[in-house]
Amino acid sequence: MKKDTGKPSKFGGRDRLLKVSLNEFSQRGFDQVSVDEIVSRLGVAKGTFYYYFSSKDALFWELIDKGLEKLKNVMETKNRRGGQNNILLLDEAEFFLNNIEWSQLFASEYWKMRGRNKKASKHVDDSIDSILNMCFTKEPYTGRDRKNMIFWIPLIFSLKLNYLKQKTFTQEDKRYLIEMAKYNL
Repeated sequence: MKKDTGKPSKFGGRDRLLKVSLNEFSQRGFDQVSVDEIVSRLGVAKGTFYYYFSSKDALFWELIDKGLEKLKNVMETKNRRGGQNNILLLDEAEFFLNNIEWSQLFASEYWKMRGRNKKASKHVDDSIDSILNMCFTKEPYTGRDRKNMIFWIPLIFSLKLNYLKQKTFTQEDKRYLIEMAKYNL
């Protein structure tokens, strides 16, 4: 039996597993990362992974869900403070930029994973709709293409800024993003 030294574990539990997996998936892609590589990076046995998750797919969906929940909380707070549509749109884009690993994972892997789990992908779509319905209720942020205007455009714009190594939005970026979303360009 291992003696308890009173020191915290180096592993860090479920949260550490999520963080390392998010980093690996966002950098290399979901299909390119194995469970063996994740546990090796953490220095734990493979059984530890399966203690927390039934599969690598289950881990992926939890990462997506946690990111959307975080986005929802940010947007709820901003919306309660009386945020205007344009400001909320910029807040959303800023969230994507500040959570760039999650944004990269979502943008690059979500479409590939949709077909693997219809129930999980419906839950994600419902979560996105819930965020949009809560915050964006006035023109031009309503209508048929609203998901493109107020979810995908800020996400892709943030990924572009990250690619350019830009960590904040300039005033010109903000104006461009608002116009792009309004006109769904």
